[in-house]
Amino acid sequence: MWRLVFTVVVSGSLLAAACGGDSDKPSPAAGTSSPAASATAKPPADEKDLRSHEAELRDAATAWQKSLFTAGAVKTYSYFADDFKDKCPLDDFAGLVALVKVFLGDVKDDDIEVEITGIRYEGGKAFVDSTGTINGDELSPDDDDEEYPEYWVRQDGDWKVTTDDPHPCDTAGAFGGDSSSDEKTPAATGPGTSRADAVAIGTAVRASDTEVTVLTVDLDAEDVVAEESSFPSTPEPGNRFVLARVRVKAVGAGDDTIDVGQNNFSMTGSANVVYEAYGENTSCGYSVADQLDAKLFPGGTAEGTVCFQVPRSDRGLILIFEPQFSFNNKDRRYLAMQ
Repeated sequence: MWRLVFTVVVSGSLLAAACGGDSDKPSPAAGTSSPAASATAKPPADEKDLRSHEAELRDAATAWQKSLFTAGAVKTYSYFADDFKDKCPLDDFAGLVALVKVFLGDVKDDDIEVEITGIRYEGGKAFVDSTGTINGDELSPDDDDEEYPEYWVRQDGDWKVTTDDPHPCDTAGAFGGDSSSDEKTPAATGPGTSRADAVAIGTAVRASDTEVTVLTVDLDAEDVVAEESSFPSTPEPGNRFVLARVRVKAVGAGDDTIDVGQNNFSMTGSANVVYEAYGENTSCGYSVADQLDAKLFPGGTAEGTVCFQVPRSDRGLILIFEPQFSFNNKDRRYLAMQ
């Protein structure tokens, strides 16, 4: 399901379901079985241990699938096995999660219903079938033809999800594109194109059809957030709120508009962790004053704030900007916060 989440979102099927569109009855993946059917077969000896942890697997699979739509990338990423993480770095995965949020907006945990319909064990792997809804509408993509289905394995005493897909974070196929074309496109160079060369506060940097400038930064903004927000949050112990005021300008051509908001930004620092605006432990809450939210024609400009919760121990903070439909690192830009 995880790979289908992003493919179906960008193709529009999931968006239609989330907005009340029609969908067919979910059909089980090829080669899967219902709980009743799987229970009748005598498991091989190497499957007995896996089956003894089936209750934990059901809980983990349910929580993970909800997390795909409701939580930040860091929490969702924790459900994946080490081999998946080797093929899909956290910053790449964060871009996919941001894409889901662009299409679905703010989805709460209570908005998601997940039912595990079957589990099949094979060669030390557990294949989980499920159905679900978002706000009462069926989430039922048909994954019969999925070349690399996800599966679960036991790792360090916990269930972790993974896939045999050698490029699990590659979204080029979802748009009918050729992923090899990205390899032929030279990587961008110059100020703002790498963390080591982040542009200074007050310096504009262009990413695709958007120009971004950090205007001011408050590295300890708890009091400001409390004073200016209707329902202020407080940072977790050991954390602080970091507030940046940014200016964005549409620099494309014609009559195409761009949408720019806090979802386009994330933050990192010396700990090499990506902090998201709407992550469970990285958000400043949902009522930060004058939050950036703009739709612009070419030549249009807007200003607003973006806010993140980060550990006080993390230094050398850098703001990361990615355009709305950016699916590789080439359009990512880095802006210094200190």
